[in-house]
Amino acid sequence: VKSVERNNDNVRMEYPQIQFTSDCLRRYAIKKGKKLDEVLIEVQQAGGMDYIAALYAENPNQKAGVAARKLERKLRTL
Repeated sequence: VKSVERNNDNVRMEYPQIQFTSDCLRRYAIKKGKKLDEVLIEVQQAGGMDYIAALYAENPNQKAGVAARKLERKLRTL
């Protein structure tokens, strides 16, 4: 098994994308000084999960720190 289904929408995520998303959220949480759970809710409510998926699609080899900074800038503009 190389992929996982997301809740109820049957969108498949491969393990590298899951790891990228996790790393990005973790780095964003560290930068903000918040708990990972708080950051996950914040990002989900702002529509940032789709943005992280787009960052991964754009460049799957992108560093998590770079993606976290892009995510922070994107969420500031929303």
